[in-house]
Amino acid sequence: MATEDIYSDILNEHQTVDELITDYHVTQKAIRWPIEAALESAVKVSYRNQLATQLADESAEVISRRYVYMTEATMSELVDLVEQNLLEQPLQGYGIELGSGCALLAAVAAKRANVKAVMGLEVCENFDVLIQIVAASVLGKDATKVVPVIGSFDDLRIPDNSLDFAVEHDSLHHSDNLARSMTECARVLKPGGVLICFDRCHPNSVTDDDVNTMLDHVYSPHFLKANGYPSDIVLTRRENGEHEYRLFEWEAAAKTAGLEFTRRCEFHKRITFKKAAKGVISLFPNPIRKKWGVNKDCDLASTRKWVSQRLQAFNSDPDDMLAPKQTTVMIFTKPK
Repeated sequence: MATEDIYSDILNEHQTVDELITDYHVTQKAIRWPIEAALESAVKVSYRNQLATQLADESAEVISRRYVYMTEATMSELVDLVEQNLLEQPLQGYGIELGSGCALLAAVAAKRANVKAVMGLEVCENFDVLIQIVAASVLGKDATKVVPVIGSFDDLRIPDNSLDFAVEHDSLHHSDNLARSMTECARVLKPGGVLICFDRCHPNSVTDDDVNTMLDHVYSPHFLKANGYPSDIVLTRRENGEHEYRLFEWEAAAKTAGLEFTRRCEFHKRITFKKAAKGVISLFPNPIRKKWGVNKDCDLASTRKWVSQRLQAFNSDPDDMLAPKQTTVMIFTKPK
């Protein structure tokens, strides 16, 4: 299929958000913004496009599990925790998910009654189909509240002060220039608008040598195959566009962008009672373990951690919280 059959006309001028949404509703085609040639032709983008092609015939659940390692329920709980504990008010108005992939986060955010629409911004063009599949699954008849946009989060083709919020999940740590990316995000946020990051934030005690060691790690053949890459290549995390930003780097980027770093919270993965119980059963003879479906990932360590989590009462510390997934949540606000 020719590119012009997939996308709306390339936008050479900044559209208002209302115009962009109307364009999508009329054409039902992903919006296409210009992308720097070097980024569009990058190997990491090519491989991710291949993965998107592989997933195009899968269900929304399979797509979400394969790409963001989460279900809709898990993502919804993460957003609920943020709204209830870290934001002054629930999400509302117009938003954008930066580096959205299949846009599960965008779809979950768009499900909020007071959210009008969320753009799912992704640099890999083949993800437009996945975005629409996931949006349809999460939102049903309201699927068009998620607008697929193919473009770069360093070049948002909408006017200043257009959006009420921006969200991202493990996306901005792929930015080669965090200050530039956050500055562009700040530009399109309205005064008082928020940027919510579910992302890596290493402590400042992590050294440059530590960072280089993490980035020089070579992916396993299993990882490569699972993510749509040829399993016989040698690929480091650095070559795959990864970065390991520390707290001071996030703070510096926010300051450059003119954003206030208003909140940081560590989400600790919650051990379920079911896994804790299986940890106890792991001590029993093999026939009993098999009967209860206890695998190598279940051992007494899970039980001990479950007990520890309940004794420590994370919720007493506003900067630590139990959640279905381990991540750092950072809230940035554009001053009014």
